[in-house]
Amino acid sequence: MSRKSIRLKIFLARLLVVVMVVTSIPFYQKQEAKAAGYAIANNGTGGINIDIMASPFSDFARIQTWGKYAYGSQGCAWFASARARQISGKNISMIWSGQSWYNSQYRQFGFSRGQEIKAPALICYQGHVAVLEKIDGNTAYISEGGTSYYRNWGTYYRCGQTNGYCTVHAIEVGEIKSSAGIRNDFMGFVYLGNGGSNPQPVANASIQAVSCDKYDNNLVPRAKVYNPNGQRVTTVGITIRDNNNVIASKQETMKPEGQYSHSSNIWFDCRTECGVTLRPGHVYNWQIYANVGGKTLYTDWIYDRTTGTEKPNTPAFSTAKTHYAVGDAVTVNWGADSNATGGYSLTITQTKGGTYTKTLTTSTANATSLAFALPSAGEYKITGFAQGSSNSDVATLNKTIVAHDPCKVRFVEFDKDGQENLLCEQTVKYGYAATAPLGISRKGYTFLGWKGEYSNVTSDRTIEAQFKRNTYKITFCDKDDKVIKSESVLFEDSATAPEPPEAEKGYVFAGWDSEDYKNVQGNATIKATYVWANDDLPVVITLNKCEFKDDGYIVNYDIKNNPNKRTKGRALVSLKTSKGKLLDSTESKAFSLGKGEEKKGIEIYVPYEGAATKADLYIINGFSKGIPISEVATIDVARNWSEWSPEKPDDNNEIETRTEYRHQDKETTTTRTNANAGWSLDKSVLDGDWNYGAWSGWTRNSISGYTNETSKREVQTQNVQDSAARTLYNWYYYRYYNTNAKTFYYTYSSSMGGTRYDWQTDYCLPVIGTYSGHTGYKPAGGKNFSAEIWFLASTQNIAASSHTEWRYRDATKGYTYYWSRWKDWTGWSTNEAKESNTSKVETRTAYRYRAKMKDVEDNSGKSYTVSGTLDRELAGKQATLLVYKNDEPSDSNNEYVGQVAIGEDGSYAYTFIPRQAISAKTGDYTVALAIEGAENPVFLEKIIAPKPEYTVTFKDDEGNIIDTQKVMEGSSATSPKVPDKEHYSFVGWDFGFTNVRDDMEITAQYVKNKYSVAYVNWETKEAETKVFSYGDPLDYPEESVIEGYDFVGWTTLDGKKVNEVTDNLVLMANYKIQTYTINFYDKNEKLINSQKVEYGKDAIEPEHEDVDKMDFKGWNTYGFIQVKSDLDVYPVYVWKETTETPSCDTKSGVFTEATKVKLSAEKDATIYYTTDGTTPNVFSNKYTGELTISANTYLQFVAVAPQKNMSEVQAVSFLVASGEDDQGALVVKKEKYKMDRGSETKITYFLSHDNPNIGVNFYSLDDNIATVAEDGTVHANNVGTTQVFVSTKDNKYADYCEIEVTTDDVDVESISLNKTSVTGIKNETIQMQATVYPENATDQEVDWYVDDNSVASITDQGELTILKKGTTKLRAYAKSGTCIAECDVQGLNEYQESKLQMSTQYMYLYENDLDILYAYYNDAAVECTWTSQNEDVATVKDGVITAKKEGHTVITATAEDGTQVTSMVIVSKEKLAEPGASPEPTESAKPTESVKPTESAKPTVTPVVTPGPTADASEEPQVTPTPTVSPSTQPTVTPSGSPTIAPSNKPVVQPPKRPNCKKPVVKAPAKVKGVKVKNLKGRKLKVSWSWDITDGYQIQYAMNRKFTKKKKTVTLNSLLSKKTFKHLKKNKTYYVRVRAFRESGNVKKYGKWSTVKKIKIKK
Repeated sequence: MSRKSIRLKIFLARLLVVVMVVTSIPFYQKQEAKAAGYAIANNGTGGINIDIMASPFSDFARIQTWGKYAYGSQGCAWFASARARQISGKNISMIWSGQSWYNSQYRQFGFSRGQEIKAPALICYQGHVAVLEKIDGNTAYISEGGTSYYRNWGTYYRCGQTNGYCTVHAIEVGEIKSSAGIRNDFMGFVYLGNGGSNPQPVANASIQAVSCDKYDNNLVPRAKVYNPNGQRVTTVGITIRDNNNVIASKQETMKPEGQYSHSSNIWFDCRTECGVTLRPGHVYNWQIYANVGGKTLYTDWIYDRTTGTEKPNTPAFSTAKTHYAVGDAVTVNWGADSNATGGYSLTITQTKGGTYTKTLTTSTANATSLAFALPSAGEYKITGFAQGSSNSDVATLNKTIVAHDPCKVRFVEFDKDGQENLLCEQTVKYGYAATAPLGISRKGYTFLGWKGEYSNVTSDRTIEAQFKRNTYKITFCDKDDKVIKSESVLFEDSATAPEPPEAEKGYVFAGWDSEDYKNVQGNATIKATYVWANDDLPVVITLNKCEFKDDGYIVNYDIKNNPNKRTKGRALVSLKTSKGKLLDSTESKAFSLGKGEEKKGIEIYVPYEGAATKADLYIINGFSKGIPISEVATIDVARNWSEWSPEKPDDNNEIETRTEYRHQDKETTTTRTNANAGWSLDKSVLDGDWNYGAWSGWTRNSISGYTNETSKREVQTQNVQDSAARTLYNWYYYRYYNTNAKTFYYTYSSSMGGTRYDWQTDYCLPVIGTYSGHTGYKPAGGKNFSAEIWFLASTQNIAASSHTEWRYRDATKGYTYYWSRWKDWTGWSTNEAKESNTSKVETRTAYRYRAKMKDVEDNSGKSYTVSGTLDRELAGKQATLLVYKNDEPSDSNNEYVGQVAIGEDGSYAYTFIPRQAISAKTGDYTVALAIEGAENPVFLEKIIAPKPEYTVTFKDDEGNIIDTQKVMEGSSATSPKVPDKEHYSFVGWDFGFTNVRDDMEITAQYVKNKYSVAYVNWETKEAETKVFSYGDPLDYPEESVIEGYDFVGWTTLDGKKVNEVTDNLVLMANYKIQTYTINFYDKNEKLINSQKVEYGKDAIEPEHEDVDKMDFKGWNTYGFIQVKSDLDVYPVYVWKETTETPSCDTKSGVFTEATKVKLSAEKDATIYYTTDGTTPNVFSNKYTGELTISANTYLQFVAVAPQKNMSEVQAVSFLVASGEDDQGALVVKKEKYKMDRGSETKITYFLSHDNPNIGVNFYSLDDNIATVAEDGTVHANNVGTTQVFVSTKDNKYADYCEIEVTTDDVDVESISLNKTSVTGIKNETIQMQATVYPENATDQEVDWYVDDNSVASITDQGELTILKKGTTKLRAYAKSGTCIAECDVQGLNEYQESKLQMSTQYMYLYENDLDILYAYYNDAAVECTWTSQNEDVATVKDGVITAKKEGHTVITATAEDGTQVTSMVIVSKEKLAEPGASPEPTESAKPTESVKPTESAKPTVTPVVTPGPTADASEEPQVTPTPTVSPSTQPTVTPSGSPTIAPSNKPVVQPPKRPNCKKPVVKAPAKVKGVKVKNLKGRKLKVSWSWDITDGYQIQYAMNRKFTKKKKTVTLNSLLSKKTFKHLKKNKTYYVRVRAFRESGNVKKYGKWSTVKKIKIKK
């Protein structure tokens, strides 16, 4: 190619670049030319110098989109952005407005914002932005651009085009936010001095507001979309608001040619495109948005005002209220409008009550109210408008104003009779307050105020004065001014007088000193008054004590005289026994007392050494008359107790005892060492918790953990990031010199030549513009040159890097040693002490004593009673009873002294024992009554001395004295009770004893008895009877043979052998139990033990031999328990070793295709397996080779080796899903869950599936360890590890997690029951007991369960009740662990023979006797069928026995279920009276004896013969042998007993009344109330109800409200009011109801069912 061609190409290329540059940024030269020589106005003000021709002002001027505003009248944002970059040093780009700065853009550059005035800062307004340079005192220095566009801060400065519309000036600080500023739209400050580091601009799409063209009725907003990554711009739109209310919006699709453009200009014409016509001179706000790459981007909200003049708004009128008084001012308010330049016009028009109208005006736009007065009552309408260049629309006040005339107010009061009294009347303006009158008062009342509203009077009204009755204090005092009672009483009411204080001895209450407590007029104090009670009894005495000395008694007393007169008399003391007998002569002392005189401690000595119980003190006027002048005083003789002692005193004393305690307590302590002198070691416990040390530092060296009994090491790891993931940006540009522009240009292409510069950063540079589709970026300050523009060449994504670090901490455990020792014994105390494991207790009996009185006092002598009636006027008076010998009373003549009160009807009565028995020696006694206030005593009677008497002695036939009697001459002796003589009967006396005239001896006469002997064999129910005379030798019947027993002879019921007859006898056949041989052999059939064991008893199990490689498991038979025959017993052994557990080469898991698995076991072992869920054994599938798993399979397998037991069962689970899950379509979020036993957790998973509603299934590998519900809730059942599988219901995807269950509890390993089988009958209760092992198991309780609860039921306490005949299984479950114990239960017939009993086991009757038997069970009578074994001897009908002839028979009672019980009836011949006897009647022809039935089959009561006493021979005893039956309690039976042979005729026997055995009438109980249900932990349901008096309850629960689905019914006795049901289904709803029943015999009545309760089992 020629050189010319080369030059031409270079020229053309350079020309193309010049054309490109000039074409892409044509405004550069234009702005540079316009800015030549520009200088900011007032530069240097406040020391602030700004060069607006330098960078960054010149740089921003070159930006195509924003440069046109630089150095112009709208350049405030250009200036503020450039100045912010200068001040902060940050790479700040052009920001459109103050709104953008304050609302959002401050964050982009790490600035903060606020309302506090501080510099440097941007001052942001809704339509302007300026720079606050600094503050000096109250002066603020401001710089700003675009100053001619707004009216800024008055006339402080002037600038224009030559200054680039930029200025620096000073203003007052307060003007920054005030209306003196550019406009009243201040927003806040963006602070330039406290920002953060340069933010990293995001090279993403954005949209910025650019400008807005303004017209009178239209706005044309403009914005620019930046799309550096060339994403698709689908739609653009705009929203226009007026006062934040949207008035128009527009959205349109981006034109195809601009959808992928790197930048686009957008504008909207509000009128033509958005269809809205705007108001002239009004401010609107707008926002433009664009959808770029599926994301909607928004500009800031921009505020702009249309051109032209705005019409004023229609004013909104308001008033403070609606109702006014005539003449009051009404103020109408509205909001000011700056467009109302002509002011406001207001018109008032009366619409009701008159024709008044008036128009008011104001000429200022700032006016907000007008006031006026309403001339007359009526209604008014208010209208008006705002006046401007054009007037607003007419506004009307939204309510009618009402004017009111004045009102009348009356103030009145009402007296207590309800009469009105006018206090005053006032005329008050509407809505104003009336003035209440003053000085209102009323006697006894307090003025409270006025009833009625008079502060805001709106109508005529009457106001009533309110009064409250006053309360006064009334105080009652005793005679010493001590307050008794205080009472608050309303005016003119009366107080209630209290009970007066008790009067001093001798005085009585006379009343209150004032009646001011009645019809109370004010506060008052009322005092009690007293007077002497009885002038006839002028003296009062106090008997202090009576003490016994060695030679007599000393009586100590006080005496007091009345205050009115002097008194003299005599004090007389009499000592008496507890029965009132006078013991010795009275002792007395004369006295004389002045008025009110009192003497204390006076003593009178009585020289009596015998025992006395009490002392009486009488005050009389003298011996001769004995008139009482005081009431008698009585006191017990003081006897002091000894000190308490463990030595028991002599029984002759009165003794008290008490129990005393002392205790020795155990104290405990703990140590961390195993030595503690003087203490006993109880136990040592290894620490439950670890003691941890501090964590080590992190290291890159791997560390392993370990654990043993007393130490362990825990290890933690962490992943440490070495470097974060980041992006590297590779930048470049070409820099060449433009000779025309005389400056350097920066471009993305090398076509213009120049030098290429490259740079790498780890952050993105700020975007500065777009050049021919290439985005330019501008760093702060430049990398190589100050004005450079960079272009993005490429980016690199650098991945993050990290490493693993380890740290550890060590932990230790130690032992705690528990010690104890006993303290010393405490002293003896009466405080009761309880024996416990930590306290030993000793007790002893302590005694104290004092001398006896009642037992040793002399109460001999005859008692006398005197009584009579005197004048009624003497009622209530005291009278002294004087009994004396000789002529007059005196201490030596007094035989008795007492005191009595005369009755209301004048009667008196007194019983006494004289100190000496009256006799011929004492002579007659005079009885007189000295009455209070009388002059002389009243004679009552003479007691005449007795006549001579004789002794009559009664003896038995052996000369022993039976009784000795003193009989008055001519009188008769009384027959004494005749003593029983064994084996003889009393028939009379040898002489009569009437009309006694001399001493006599009388002797009893007896005859010999005869007796019956009954021979009874209780085992065979056989019996016979014979009659013998006393002393006859016995002969015996032939005995019966019984299995397991040998007959040994006949004995009495208490086991004695008898050879001759001395009484009625029951002899029973005795048997000796047989003995059998039990032989125990070893494994080789060699005898190792031989035992002799009684029939029915247990042999002792010997020690078994140890066999090599085998364990002993028991015996081939357990017939050695309850032995019934000779027996050979052999041992049973099993292998000692157990085959090792087999294994599977594939773990449980989820598989997407068929899988082959191999099983392995120890050498020579055979493997057996199952896949159907059953437990494998030697009869299961035999493993012969590899198994193929192609479906969900639960595989269980065992191994068996020669001479070894079968291994434990192993299990694995395979979940075969139909598809692969390479993308994690189903993921369980946690690989392992650690749970405490008994807790619950929920498995969470992530599912991404074509059908998100398909759902999943959960499956637990081992339900014994953990179960899982349909919703993924896992319940931890027992300790261990298992897996839970999760699969989609279409089996396409699956995952699993591990469940590890732990516990700190000690589990139960085994349970043993006190019985392995039980047998019982209906309603029989059997107490079951369960023992758990080990003894320290955490939960010792068990749950009881019966398979068939219709046969038997069991309580939580283990009480088993048989309900009906049948068999079932009883199980005891451990509440922790999986242990169980079982017991076989058998229900028999309704009545158990050992408890179905007869009223008596045997019965004695005479021929033709009638008696009754009845059967009972558990204290209740049972209806039976009755039969007699020998009806020739006795017949039976409904339990009534009729004796026919001598002999015996067996009576059998058969219950409805066939259970039988028997009684033996023995019939004897009728007794005959022996001739020649004179018998006295017996009280009973047959002995009566109460026999209480027992569970024993044999009676334990020996009959007793009780002969009757002698009486008139003509009387004949009556016998009624009817027993009393009480079905509700234990029956008491009174049998006929053994016959008594007596010398009398056969007694008449009345037929007994048969007990009522008919079914009773039973009333149904009331409906059960208060039923509550509660879900207890462990799937239990607790039911409780309000207990009532009834016989029992029936509880039902079911799974539906009609009780037809899975219904269960339980019956309880009446003592319970709650029941807990177990083993219910979780998350199921149950319905519960309860009803009560009453029963008697076989009749049962049920009440109504309770309200049904509903509950869901959640735990």
